[in-house]
Amino acid sequence: MDMSVLVFICIGCIILGILLFIIGAIFSYGNKNKIGDTSTLYQSIDDIGLKKSIFQLYKNIMTFSSKYQFDGLRKYIADDYYDEYVIPFMKMKDRKEKLVITGFILKNMDIIDIKKKKDEDVIQVFLCVSQYDYVMKGDNVIRGVEDARYLVEYHLTILRREKDLYLKKSICKGKWISLKN
Repeated sequence: MDMSVLVFICIGCIILGILLFIIGAIFSYGNKNKIGDTSTLYQSIDDIGLKKSIFQLYKNIMTFSSKYQFDGLRKYIADDYYDEYVIPFMKMKDRKEKLVITGFILKNMDIIDIKKKKDEDVIQVFLCVSQYDYVMKGDNVIRGVEDARYLVEYHLTILRREKDLYLKKSICKGKWISLKN
């Protein structure tokens, strides 16, 4: 696939995401029950600091996952999702595979929804990231391409308790698209 086609697709996705966000904001304007009981929560939907924190959470999780540092992951993943999340990585470690995930570049992030629940907020996020992502066994690449970036999309559910963020659920959406250097 030609690089210009991939760029066109990415730009289209970004424009679509912005339009969906604007439409959602228009329809939820003044509806405090949809997003919680405070107007400051609504303002945080477009908070650059929140987006930076979510992207940092993603990078931390991917870094610890690729190094099979499962104890380090505990502080970033909700307790009820931890086992489900780490099992595939434990299996890779048992097979003596090396997972390489590096070079994270945020392409797009949309905060889809924030709901207030008791002492935490549940944040729904669309995340599009370009990164190197491949698996090695010994000196051989067995999955992915070592010198190519991949564009991957996620639907994340994030919990926010006070100022701390935790991954509650991660669903990889769409196809991995190889972006040759």
